[in-house]
Amino acid sequence: MEIITLQEINGVSYLGLNRPQALNALSSELIHSLLRHVRSISTPFLVIYGEGKAFCAGADMREIAALSGVEKYILLGNELLDAIESYPGMTLALVHGYALGGGLELALSCDFILADCETKLGLPEAKWGLLPGFGALHRLENRLNKTQAKKLIFSAQSLKGNEALKIGLIDGVIEGALIESAQKYLKPFMELPVHSLLEAKKAIGESQQEQIKAFMRCLNHERTKELILKFKKDKR
Repeated sequence: MEIITLQEINGVSYLGLNRPQALNALSSELIHSLLRHVRSISTPFLVIYGEGKAFCAGADMREIAALSGVEKYILLGNELLDAIESYPGMTLALVHGYALGGGLELALSCDFILADCETKLGLPEAKWGLLPGFGALHRLENRLNKTQAKKLIFSAQSLKGNEALKIGLIDGVIEGALIESAQKYLKPFMELPVHSLLEAKKAIGESQQEQIKAFMRCLNHERTKELILKFKKDKR
């Protein structure tokens, strides 16, 4: 059984965490496999979800408890999440069941997160005298204010999906089947010229000079020229 499933539908790659017997806990094997897949695909849209009853229950505590090799494991997890965060296309995490610890950190590395209302999301590491190790400390600040981020980390408490939506931890609620929910959410983005989406993602957070370069690349793109010409004709 493949530990990561891959399917492509209409220009969208769907990567499924396929370790359901362990609630898709992030073993080194799973992380390595997911990293290979993320680096090998090039579709403009990437969706990550979990097979079975959960998105991801977090780090594989057996590897953490073993102590030997933990730093290597943490570095590998950070390498994976950095690769997802820097994926050139739009990324979406489809979360259901549980997204705890490393599982929530995995979701946070995506551009957008959808979750079922009953999903439990949280960072429980403080219960074991630890803190999030896969980059949540800085990624949370992209979604929550500092007080909210501190409360989520310090308390080790989990939130339901509807609570997470209220504070901005997730971007929407899953209604119905996972893949169908992703298709519905992505549809407005997919109807737009994909080159502008890719340039925008690259330019966000860059200097003003780099943003101007991105604008000019879009302006000189053949699809943009076609759309501007059509706009002019329609206005006559």
